[in-house]
Parts: sequence; C-alpha cells; structure tokens
Amino acid sequence: MSALFSDAFLAHALQTTIAVSALIVLVLFIRRPFAARFGAKAAYALWLLPAVRLVLPPLPPGWSLFGPIMGDSGAAVGAVATPSAIISSNPTLPATFIGNGEPSISAPPVAEAPPSLASSEAGLASGTGWFEAVASFAMPSLLVAWVLGALLMFGWSVYRQTLFAQIISWEAEPASLATQTEVVELCQKIGLDPRRVSIRSSFISDGPLVAGLLHPIILLPAWFEEDYTREERVAAILHELTHVKRHDLWALQAATCLLCLQWFNPLAHRAMAAFRSDQEASCDADVLRAGVSSPHAYGATLVKAVRKSRPVAEPKFAHSLYQGRVIGMGT
Repeated sequence: MSALFSDAFLAHALQTTIAVSALIVLVLFIRRPFAARFGAKAAYALWLLPAVRLVLPPLPPGWSLFGPIMGDSGAAVGAVATPSAIISSNPTLPATFIGNGEPSISAPPVAEAPPSLASSEAGLASGTGWFEAVASFAMPSLLVAWVLGALLMFGWSVYRQTLFAQIISWEAEPASLATQTEVVELCQKIGLDPRRVSIRSSFISDGPLVAGLLHPIILLPAWFEEDYTREERVAAILHELTHVKRHDLWALQAATCLLCLQWFNPLAHRAMAAFRSDQEASCDADVLRAGVSSPHAYGATLVKAVRKSRPVAEPKFAHSLYQGRVIGMGT
C-alpha cells in the first residue's frame, strides 16, 4: 500500500512540476509585454497561473484538463467494457449466451510458445522484476528527499524571519511624533486603519521597509527625517503603507511556501525573483494612482533610496522601498 501511494504521489508530483514549469516559462516570456499592454497589476496577476496549478489536486484516472481521454474504441480510458461492446467491436470473436441473455466470449485456444520464446519471456520477466525492485526502493527515497528538502527550506525561512523580528524588537525605537503624525494622515488618505501598523526608527535599516505579517512595522532609518525632504518622506512611507493595504506581506509569504514545495526546481527560484519584481511594480502603480505623491517626488525618492543603500547584507525578509523584500512571520 505504501509503495502504491508513493508511486502515485510521485507521478502526480512529476506531472505537476512539468505543468508548473511550463507555466512559469510562459509567464516569464509574456510578463513584460503584458505589463506594457495591460499594466503592472495585470502582469503581477499572471503569477496566479503557476501558483493555482501547483495546488490543484490530481485529476481522476483517464482524465485531463480538457475532459476524458478516449481510447481507440471510443470509450474513456479506464472504463470497463461489457462483453456486448467487445463483440460489437470485434465481430469475428465466437460467443455463447449465458442465462441472463448476455453474450459470453469464448477465447480461442492458445498455442504453446516455442522454447526459445518461453526463455526470452522468462528473461524479460526477471529483468522486469529487477526494475520493479529498484523502483520500489527509489520511489520512497525520492519522496523522503522531497519532504525533507521542503521542511528544511521552510524551517530555515522561519528561523531567519524570527531572528530578524527579534532584532527589531530589541533595537528599534518608536519614531518621532512628527513622523507618526504623517503616517496617520497618509493612512486616512489611502483608507488604511492606522492601528494596523506601527512606526519605528532603527540603525540597522538604511532605507524604509515594512516587516511583520501579523503586526506590520514600518522601519525607518534613524536619519530618515534629516536625509529625506517632506515630499520624499511622504512618498517613502506611502509606498510601505500601500504594501500593507494590498496584503503584499501575505502574498509573498504564500509564494515562499510554494517555493518550498518546489525547492528542487530552478525555474521556481527564478520565478520568485520575477514575482517580487512584479509585486513592487504593481505597488508603485497603486501609489501613483492614489495621487497623494507626485510622480516626480516618487521617482526622486526611489533614486535616493537606491543611492543610500549600503553594499552589505540586507535583512532577507523585509519589504523595502527599493528591493521589495518581505518578512513573513508576525512580530
């Protein structure tokens, strides 16, 4: 029973990986012209295609996405053929009638195979047995390797997020009253409850970022008010507030979980980078559409954030104005 389960599970996993990989290639190929034609938010929505396909349950035997798979006789694959159907498709078969009126097929006599053919069939049977023995060992091993890889990657992600959340709770300080007032005003303008976010100042951040899945925290550099003009501060904070309003933290956390399931697929890692880039572009489009910040001030803020970024290791799970990184676990 366990061998049958592992075989069926790995067969479904292989089919799913092939389908997801094909959809990833498709999205990677069309995302830029799609964004130019329909906008950044539409291109961002394309990533639902491989995500939904990854979590689809296995289809019933003999079925595809387009309906039942038909055999040569016109019946669905996996369907049980009645004797009447067999005789109607093969009129040369002899038949006798049983008590209920249903024809019974009389199989013709089978001639004995020559010794040479019998020995070759025995050799084929022994080769098949060897292959089945290897497969019965390899299939459970592959299943265990896949599960361990997914758990290790997910555990490492949770550890990094938890560690960064602890650093924030130890090191960050409440932002100034003036900055907190600005945040409340911006929340009211974009329709976001200001109680959903908290504002803190930190020396570990060189640019504005938002962190925290359950309790979002906008983390500002300690020198934020000195380095950024009022228009630039509004644009930077508005960007992070828009991430919170759009639930981008949850979307990236879900994408991380799906990546853990496809940890062995290099296309999945490439898709993750492109997904984050499209998420940032979609957020930028929403910020500009809100009309609170002018395109010039918003563009100048993006340039300044990039110029002030230090060439050091950034927090891996923090959603920043210029790199689009999200911390997924709550703080």
